[in-house]
Amino acid sequence: VPKNIDAISVVYFNKEAYSKHCKDFRQYQEWLDNRNTQRYIDTNIHNQKIDGKNLMHCRRLLDMAIEIATEKTIKVKRPNANQLLSIRKGEMSLDKIIEEAEIDIQKLEYLFQNSDLPDEIDAVFVNNLLLEVRHF
Repeated sequence: VPKNIDAISVVYFNKEAYSKHCKDFRQYQEWLDNRNTQRYIDTNIHNQKIDGKNLMHCRRLLDMAIEIATEKTIKVKRPNANQLLSIRKGEMSLDKIIEEAEIDIQKLEYLFQNSDLPDEIDAVFVNNLLLEVRHF
């Protein structure tokens, strides 16, 4: 560009923003390659526009929290497995799932307020337990 000519534009290169864009684009492309299309298909099949797998796990976690508060135990094999699968497949309405969850959340607040479970855990005990488990 000759020296005596007035500038009509400015070009600015933001290297950091460009690098971030490239990184985000690469991550998106990786997600496209590795995404779980079956999950998307399952969501569309039951026509509720909900993520059944996510809702199933939310329901399971609420149930497990109630068990912890009442029985002081965790049941890995779920006694309500059929209900959980029904949620995942979209056979239960979203409104019913939310209604039950709201009731259980209130129940949980009461249960933990009146529970004799400790508010804090013994870090030494947990560390020793971890070492014992890792030993096997």
